[in-house]
Amino acid sequence: MKICGVRRVRELLASCEAIAAYTGDNYLPLMWRFYRSYRSTLFRLARTVRLNSTTQDTSVLNALDLVLAKEDRTSDLLPLSVDLSLA
Repeated sequence: MKICGVRRVRELLASCEAIAAYTGDNYLPLMWRFYRSYRSTLFRLARTVRLNSTTQDTSVLNALDLVLAKEDRTSDLLPLSVDLSLA
């Protein structure tokens, strides 16, 4: 019974965090539950489609390469060496 209560508290906390993030125009926490089941399909698509940059800036392609290289990881954190200038 106690474990079930802990799970419910964690679910409630996750819901509260998602709503709090939404108030700051950050929709990403709300999207994950809808796209989680398509994760492998999105990775397959990213590996199949050939993407090219229309400018000299390749930061998005570099970020995609990093994501594809880390496909099997389940961590929520990125390495410190990740260039986030594209954001």
